[in-house]
Amino acid sequence: MLISVKHMSGNNMVFNIKLNDRIKDLKTKIYKKTNIPEIYQKIYLLSTLLDDDDILSNNKLIPYLTLALHIRTHIEEKNCE
Repeated sequence: MLISVKHMSGNNMVFNIKLNDRIKDLKTKIYKKTNIPEIYQKIYLLSTLLDDDDILSNNKLIPYLTLALHIRTHIEEKNCE
């Protein structure tokens, strides 16, 4: 299935995905195309942030749907106590 991912800059990228792929698989494809590390990527469907372990088919994706790609400028470190 083809889906579109729109970067914050306005650029659209099209990816061929399998319904059993996870968001982290999509992030890997984005990394290969853009060199933006997966850890900096946030993927949104409408206004909902999708978790890396979410399976794409569980998010009611339809062909040619556009997801939003946001790039984190910094990574928050978890407090190790």
